[in-house]
Order: sequence, then structure tokens, then C-alpha cells
Amino acid sequence: CNLAMINGKRQEDEEALVVAVTKLATLTFILVTAFSYGFEADSETVCLVKIKEDKCGQAILQRKYKPYAVLYAGVQEDTCAAHGFTLEDGKTELRVPVLGQVKIELFRRGATLPLLKRALIRAGLVAVQ
Repeated sequence: CNLAMINGKRQEDEEALVVAVTKLATLTFILVTAFSYGFEADSETVCLVKIKEDKCGQAILQRKYKPYAVLYAGVQEDTCAAHGFTLEDGKTELRVPVLGQVKIELFRRGATLPLLKRALIRAGLVAVQ
């Protein structure tokens, strides 16, 4: 009975750690992306993504353009990392009327969480299941 409680607690701790690390990685990614485009991370800008098959494109625009981007480009407010697209796969630019050239970062899915789990197991912080 006590062993089951310990294993259950370890599972909860592991899940909480993975969630916390994922949130931290996503926040860090958003900030790095925002600053790489010369924007301050504030309420005036928004990160928009579009997922197509095994690729995710992400751009930062001024918030006032979000409704038009959602309507005409089919994007949503989020990050590629939040959908599991964590490996950089290039950059491109898209010419958009009124906005001009929009920089788009491309991502593909990566195996970051399994790698994190293996690292935690090796460090002895997570039990092998």
C-alpha cells in the first residue's frame, strides 16, 4: 500500500515537473522570439501560428491586426511550441498587403519531452516505469 502511494506521488511529481518545464520553455521561447524581431513582449503584439501537416509557422504582429489575420489567413494566437513544434526548421517572409513583409519562423515536431524524461531518469530524479 505504501509503495503504491510513493509511486503515485512520483508520477504526480514527474507530471508537475514536465508541465512546469514545458511552461518555462514556452515562455522563454516567446520572449526570445519577441526580442529577436525587435518587439517588446507587451500587450501590443501577439504571436500567431498556423499549423499545416507536420510544420508550424509562427509570426509576431501588432495586436490590432490579429482579427484580420485570423479571418483571412486562418491563424490562431499561440506558439508553435505549445503544439509540440519545437525544432527550428527555417525562416521565411510573406508579403502581406498593408503590413508589408512579415517574418515567419518555421518549426517541426521534436522529441524534447522524451529527452527531458531520459535526462531526469539519468539524474535519478524520476523512477523508471
